[in-house]
Amino acid sequence: SLVAAVVWGALVSALWWLWRRERSAAILLGALVASHWFLDYASHVPDLPLLPSGPLLGLGLWRPRAWSLAVEIGMLWIGLAIYGLDTTAKDRIGAVGLGLVLVVLTILGAGAFFSPAPPSVTPLVLGNFVLLVPLLLVGWVDSHREPRRASHG
Repeated sequence: SLVAAVVWGALVSALWWLWRRERSAAILLGALVASHWFLDYASHVPDLPLLPSGPLLGLGLWRPRAWSLAVEIGMLWIGLAIYGLDTTAKDRIGAVGLGLVLVVLTILGAGAFFSPAPPSVTPLVLGNFVLLVPLLLVGWVDSHREPRRASHG
């Protein structure tokens, strides 16, 4: 539910603040977690609860699969473009790796659309553990990038 998304966002925000004492980053992370509900609202058929007891909402972007794929991959590319513009490579891994992240995440995202539904919960759970590998790749590439300095003047 939206209420649960806000609670999860507040929890992530609080944990980041406790860990790093960065107020603006904590607020941003909390808002990003909570905003996931709104992205799901666009994609889902009316099966997302606003409150724990309902009503169920959703615009159903999943129905036309091509549109859903275009929006999902488009959001990924826009997010990576923003990240690329806000950071700079410290070395070759940071430069080439960003392109590799784009390719890997695009393939995984598109693959999710063209793969059949898992036959049970077990392959779904195992598949989520496999997703740790691209997350490690993303973390490795990120460690070879740094924030751009804001120009003054």
